[in-house]
Amino acid sequence: MSNDDTIVWDKDYWLTWDDFRGTPDYKNPHKARSYVGIRCKYQPELIKTKTKSKFAFKNTHPYTVFFRTTSWVKPEMTSGDEISRKLLKHEQVHFDAAHDIAQRVYSRKLAELVSKKYSTKGKTTQEIEVNRKKESERIIRKILEDANRELIEFHEKYDEETKHGIVSQIQERYNARFVALRSQS
Repeated sequence: MSNDDTIVWDKDYWLTWDDFRGTPDYKNPHKARSYVGIRCKYQPELIKTKTKSKFAFKNTHPYTVFFRTTSWVKPEMTSGDEISRKLLKHEQVHFDAAHDIAQRVYSRKLAELVSKKYSTKGKTTQEIEVNRKKESERIIRKILEDANRELIEFHEKYDEETKHGIVSQIQERYNARFVALRSQS
């Protein structure tokens, strides 16, 4: 499900510096920047009764993407030396954390999401379809906003605690945590 601009998180895929295709920001004091996001595939299924039209979510699946063309690394950091490898692992944790948060947020919301039936308005089939689409997008957008807000909070805390990967002992704890999570996925 990856394309030239995005990589969909996969437990067997590890980022390389070749994945960082964006233009480095030389005004930024940091050596690299990962841009990741949480997305969701879903299918709102129409349920018609005699008096109302409702829909329910089927086949709901969260996923995480890494944006190649906006993620960047300064060229001097791609040498493959120990500092370069540590920085790449630091950036990998940003991607792995996004996947972890997506799974946790959706697992909290998923039971409610798939068990509930949502009302939709409209007199004609076309109106019902348009409203079902709008309402399902609104519901998913709210969940995505919650997940992405949690992700931003994690990124800030992670970068602060590790000083962007410089504090090795703390960085190693995060690395181990996410390697363990990969083995469980």
